[in-house]
Amino acid sequence: MRDTSFSPALLTLRQALGRTRSTTRKPLPPGPRGLPLIGSSLETRRDILGLLHRGMLEYGDTVRFRFGPWNFVTL
Repeated sequence: MRDTSFSPALLTLRQALGRTRSTTRKPLPPGPRGLPLIGSSLETRRDILGLLHRGMLEYGDTVRFRFGPWNFVTL
């Protein structure tokens, strides 16, 4: 009899999440800290081009921005 406690989609999601928690991850480039929980989301709503430009001037060609729990890197 087949165990139906996990659907295939949920099992795939669990496997994918498990792969994202690797200990051999390379460090992210520097970037603005932003606010707790929301990162740079408010600044993006006000002036996205200004935020990207200031990030480039302050941190160089590769900048990491946080938007909630996600990190985005601009080149």
